[in-house]
Amino acid sequence: MPPSLRVSMLATICALALVGSSLAGRAADAPLDTSALPRPGAVKEIYQSAASTIFTSNASVAATAEATIRALAALGWQQYEPPFTGKPDTTSSQTLSFKKGAQGLSAFVVIAPAQNNATSVQYGAVALQTDLPFPRDASATEYSPQRPYLKAQTADTLEKALAYFGEEMAARGWSVWSTKNATKISAGENIGEASGNAIFAHFIKDRTAPLRLTLVRNEAARTVVEIKAITPDELNPQIAREAALAERDRSAREMKAAQDAARARMAQSDKQFDNMTADILKQAQQAAAGALSGARVPPATRTPAVPASANEAPLRALSNNQMPLPLPETADGLNFKGEDGRLEFTSSSSVAAVADFYRTAMKPLGWKEQRSVINNANMVVLNFDKGRKKISFTVMQMGQNTKISGHGSGLETVATAEVDTTVGETNQPAALKNLEAEEKTGGLPVPKESTNSGSSQTPFRLEAEATVSADINSVLAFYRRELAARNWTEEAKGAQVNANGARLNFASPQGPAMLKLERKKSDTVILLAVRKQADAARSGLLPKVGQVKILIGNIMDEASEITINKKTIKVAAGVGAKGPDGPTLELPPGKYAFSIKNSGKPAKTDTVTVGADEIWGLMIGPGGGLALQMY
Repeated sequence: MPPSLRVSMLATICALALVGSSLAGRAADAPLDTSALPRPGAVKEIYQSAASTIFTSNASVAATAEATIRALAALGWQQYEPPFTGKPDTTSSQTLSFKKGAQGLSAFVVIAPAQNNATSVQYGAVALQTDLPFPRDASATEYSPQRPYLKAQTADTLEKALAYFGEEMAARGWSVWSTKNATKISAGENIGEASGNAIFAHFIKDRTAPLRLTLVRNEAARTVVEIKAITPDELNPQIAREAALAERDRSAREMKAAQDAARARMAQSDKQFDNMTADILKQAQQAAAGALSGARVPPATRTPAVPASANEAPLRALSNNQMPLPLPETADGLNFKGEDGRLEFTSSSSVAAVADFYRTAMKPLGWKEQRSVINNANMVVLNFDKGRKKISFTVMQMGQNTKISGHGSGLETVATAEVDTTVGETNQPAALKNLEAEEKTGGLPVPKESTNSGSSQTPFRLEAEATVSADINSVLAFYRRELAARNWTEEAKGAQVNANGARLNFASPQGPAMLKLERKKSDTVILLAVRKQADAARSGLLPKVGQVKILIGNIMDEASEITINKKTIKVAAGVGAKGPDGPTLELPPGKYAFSIKNSGKPAKTDTVTVGADEIWGLMIGPGGGLALQMY
């Protein structure tokens, strides 16, 4: 399917569930009808609806974008740029953002190869999570409705700008807060608090982070406006001090509890290790006794180590290893379970070569080997002690490969260092790379240093993807910092972190969220997704718990058939293309094959993998079916 057609079908699917005023932003405002917006230089209408409109122009991207900005400004739309982001290339595409009252609008201007390289303009309605007032003559405007954040310049004096924002914020349900008196300010009182050459004002609203307004006069005799979210503690220094003391006490209690739990786990693991070692030793002694047919082995005699083949070069340590524990360069299929203190991987090297590697690599790290009686060409057991910590490796020939299994309290220490990026006793994790943030659609952060990045959205879901040359720990630290600043809460349930990747769940202001990191060579691949739970619930489209709902639409001018899960459904022309009035299915989660049959054409098949509690759109078009996760 051509990329341009996929984009067009994607826009249609996004429009599919944008119905009702519940999805259009604040209930008091009439929904935005993008089909009524101006089309400067339009030569062809591609698609139009209230939620999304697409047309083409023969002018260049830059000229079309400039004409669009002027036409919308004449109707009262104010342009803004997302904050903390770089300016994209303007020769092949531009993404324009606008605000008018409580309504948001995006205009995507891009070269369309499928339209003979004409310039395509796509209008899309944008729901604003937080409506902040723009100055009437705002310039150099940066705005994020998700963070929330606003920065702009105005010709108004400090006093006039302060009065304007006081009135506009009150109209939006915000109350002014006095940090000096730690109370709300009554109407008519002075809301500003001067400090140096700046004036501050603070605003509060139920179930919303407080906001700080800063007004400063610059050298060009213009007032610079900044509104940003702050923590509740910043509203009152005394509260902040008391909160800091309480947090210190809480952290001390949690640290003591964690230390007690760790000591208990270590004691249990040591006991299990000793019991298992005793069993292995007993079995080995019995086997040796049978093999020697009664021959007596002097107690002081130790089984000599089986050396690696003379033709096999000594193994080197794996480079870019994210674990403090050394791994041989031929390690493959790493499976590390830190909570259980277990490690498994395979190697193409011989049993003896792997055993020699660990005997050599563990000694400089302070580990002392306790020789085992199991030491032959097909199987070696290695036991290491360091203080109260123990690690045991079983190195065994499995077909053409060698399988290595490790366990013990020493691996639990390694797991904690990997997941929490704490410092081990003798081995330091690699220094964290400091990553800067830039925002994508919906305010989702990605590292500014990413080699490539992108984002997408549906009425109920936001996604950001990126690839960055940084290790898992650095990327994980970046997201824990940035997401916490956006009032996201990390959930312990379902968390998975190891040297090869991570998957964490969060509770965000918009709904459940998921962060997935995957290590590929020297890069980390990022997927950050948010489900807009309230919007999905209001739409009435959520499936039953544990099921997935599939919304089916048809943008064709003729009826089509879709077969999925052994059920064939006839879909009339245009059904489900402009709203959720098409057929729907509820299925258990899993992977499904589906086929699309259009009149006079052979059936086209594809597959879709869906998860529990998700909503998917499945749109029928000329190229077959396009599946898109909507929630």
